[in-house]
Amino acid sequence: MSVRRPVLETPEDTSGRRGCVLVGALLGVAAGVLIALFAVPPLFDHYFGEATIKFGMTYEGDGKRISIDQVMRYVA
Repeated sequence: MSVRRPVLETPEDTSGRRGCVLVGALLGVAAGVLIALFAVPPLFDHYFGEATIKFGMTYEGDGKRISIDQVMRYVA
């Protein structure tokens, strides 16, 4: 009579891989910070534009007309 016995598999040793995951996480965070600081602002300027309007002047563009009438400070 044959009897089936389960083969006990030992889990794979992953103790040496923790450093790789940590280095990958740090590189991902560093890449995200660099993209946020250097790539996103020029993209915003390209798609949304940038203009300096002095007090009393009027900006007209893209079907909009913006003028500064007064400047107030809000204290919360």
